[in-house]
Amino acid sequence: MKILHSKYINSLYFLHVAKAGGTAMKSILRNFNHDHPDRAIGFLGHDVSLKLIRIFLPWAKVIFFVREPISRAESAFYFRQRKGLPGYFEEWSQKEVKVFNQFPDFNALAEALSSDDSNIQKAANNAFETIHTLRWNLSHFLASTDHLSKSEHKIFFLGAQESFNNDLNNLIRIIGGDESYASRVNQKSANRTASPPKVTLSPMALESLQQFLANDIEIYNWCVNNKDRINRRTLEKHTKV
Repeated sequence: MKILHSKYINSLYFLHVAKAGGTAMKSILRNFNHDHPDRAIGFLGHDVSLKLIRIFLPWAKVIFFVREPISRAESAFYFRQRKGLPGYFEEWSQKEVKVFNQFPDFNALAEALSSDDSNIQKAANNAFETIHTLRWNLSHFLASTDHLSKSEHKIFFLGAQESFNNDLNNLIRIIGGDESYASRVNQKSANRTASPPKVTLSPMALESLQQFLANDIEIYNWCVNNKDRINRRTLEKHTKV
């Protein structure tokens, strides 16, 4: 299990759910760690899940952000299509070369999930396993709504990419950080591109994705519906101390 910046290991960890604002969050929390080494937050890699945390870090509490699954998958596809640029560069694997040659945009991949041609449908399913940012979906990190309910006591703070700024401000308030942290984020580290080469998703593509990502959508809805209650509980607990 990969733990980044192990010198900062404490009882509180940031679980980096892929393509949900995690890169920006890590930049902010690194500033916090620098200023508050006595209560610094640990960083968990993409290979870590809530299930593994319960087994290997049973004392730990976690912070994580989620993102609407179709938007997250679309972002993950184009992130790898442009090889991680502008923030990073990682060359395509041989399998990814085949994927991006067969599916030039996310709409084509999404429509292929419900293709009448079994070979095309199989290729689309394989693409979601081949592209690691697609494979690292909400189910990978959080398993299921049932697992989330059983693990709720381990969730210190839960945010959503769609309400990032508001959730970030609430988190900073809870951990006692400086409100200026957000303004210190290096924009190059946020994995953003000004004009992503997106193709509008067709009704067929959207229907296919809703079926394919059904478990992720359930997980996302659970997180959005429960995050304010969980965060309020954390805030109340900390203000009592």
